[in-house]
Amino acid sequence: MHAARSGRRSGQPGATTATSYYDNAALRETLLELANFSLINEKETRLAVGAVNVLNDNFIYISTMRPT
Repeated sequence: MHAARSGRRSGQPGATTATSYYDNAALRETLLELANFSLINEKETRLAVGAVNVLNDNFIYISTMRPT
């Protein structure tokens, strides 16, 4: 699905109205099936995720571990 071609280019990144070049429904379903979010939210197990914006090479890193 190419939502960006639909003309809906409004919204902030990450907002529910934001558009995307790809349909991430399959990724969402996989994460809901495989990830134990209750365990992650207890913050006893560390989750670290990195992503790159391929348009501008910006990298973002997210971790459940708080800096000490």
